Amino acid sequence: RLQALRLLVRAGPEGLTVGEVQQALGIAASTCTHHLRFLAAAGLVEQTRKGRSIACCASFARIEALAETW
Repeated sequence: RLQALRLLVRAGPEGLTVGEVQQALGIAASTCTHHLRFLAAAGLVEQTRKGRSIACCASFARIEALAETW
């Protein structure tokens, strides 16, 4: 999950599709979807449907808020 989050942070505000994340990490599609779902539930990733694919981007405001509490 941490690798996926780091990848999305590096991708910037435009983010990546689930398929792009899956290819970059070299994991199965179902595993990728599972991890991204948990990150979205934690508020660290935002997901939006774009046609037939789902775009994911890091929730920079939430990540910054968490970093400030440490």
